[in-house]
Amino acid sequence: MELIRGYTPTMESPAIRYAATDDGASLAYWTRGAGPDLLYVNIPLWSHAELVCGLEPLHRFLEGIGRGRRLIYFDPRGFGLSSGEPQGSFRDWEPDISAVLAAAGAGCVSLVSAEYASKPALIYAARHPSQVNGMVLWSGTAEAPLE
Repeated sequence: MELIRGYTPTMESPAIRYAATDDGASLAYWTRGAGPDLLYVNIPLWSHAELVCGLEPLHRFLEGIGRGRRLIYFDPRGFGLSSGEPQGSFRDWEPDISAVLAAAGAGCVSLVSAEYASKPALIYAARHPSQVNGMVLWSGTAEAPLE
């Protein structure tokens, strides 16, 4: 399917599923692979559950971190294929991350995040320590814009 003129996916797009939130938003996510669960918390402006498969550097990154694991990728509320208004605070992502993990049937997860998307990963881990078995924060910060 041609979503953008000249766009050719470099990785087969996994089946897109949707997690429902308590307030009616639908959060697009996909899973790929098998093994321990790993959730990638992405920067919202770079997030699109379908198009990400065609971005060569990002798809190679996702394949690398997902090797030997079940990778869970989602679009934050209001970005990519997810509905709803974008969250006003990264603290508000916690219920959305919980909804995605529940819909994906995830147990204890490792979290991978980059730059300012590290803040919602840190908040989720702090609020759900028994659900997180590890974290990788790439160029992460507890301070974030738009807060």
